[in-house]
Parts: sequence; C-alpha cells; structure tokens
Amino acid sequence: MSADQIIGYLAMKSRSELVCDGEALIIAGSHATLKRMLAKGAIDPVSSYKILKARFAEVVSGLARGGAYAFDRESYGRFSRLAKEERIPCGDFDFTPPTPDDIMLVTVVFPFGETEGNRANAGIVSVFQSQHGGRRGSL
Repeated sequence: MSADQIIGYLAMKSRSELVCDGEALIIAGSHATLKRMLAKGAIDPVSSYKILKARFAEVVSGLARGGAYAFDRESYGRFSRLAKEERIPCGDFDFTPPTPDDIMLVTVVFPFGETEGNRANAGIVSVFQSQHGGRRGSL
C-alpha cells in the first residue's frame, strides 16, 4: 500500500522545531543527504536533531491541511511516483545544482482551498525551487 511507503526523512529538534526551507518542511531522500544539509545550514549541531521517516500518507495529509514540503531529487521522485498512482498530478523539475556541493529543493503545496477529499483533482503546484548551499542558518 502506497500510504505506508517511506518517501524520505525529516529532522526534528523538538515537537515544535522541525527543519524547514522557509515555511516548507524539508524531506530528504536519505539520512546522509539530510545530515549533509544540517551540517551546512543548521544553527545547532547535527547531533541535536532526531531524524524521522516521512511516509507518503503523512505528507499528503499535511499538504491537504495547507502544509508545504521541500523535497530533494530522491524524495520527490518517490513522492511523485506514488502521487501519480493516486491520480495527484505532479510536475517534473530540474534538480541540477549550480555547484556540486549544493542540493536543489522543490517546494510543493496543494492549491489554495483544496482538501484531502478532492485531492485527485487538486494537483500539486510548484511554489519555487531553492538551492541549499553552504550558508549557516539558511534552513
């Protein structure tokens, strides 16, 4: 069942402190990529964060409630494959970073006013693509 599938990982310092890119919760495709992002951009040491699995159903539920998610190439690939199986349209994006050390993120949200009940017709809109580089505090 696609609902239980893990699409990536997120970092949490406390229940109210999650690692975001702007207002979008970052979902990385691997532990290693998430730790790399934290090492480059987090204010606190990597060891102060707990890494949790992000499941497809949890992300779709968050999107339906108005949340935004920032995916890297690997996590977006997993998410979009499962979303298309659920008839949620997803676009294709260029995740090529300007420099090899950067990680490109794409932020997705449901269009304003859409809910989980009518998500098959909702589609996903790309809000922006961002570059996660080496500046501390840029998350």
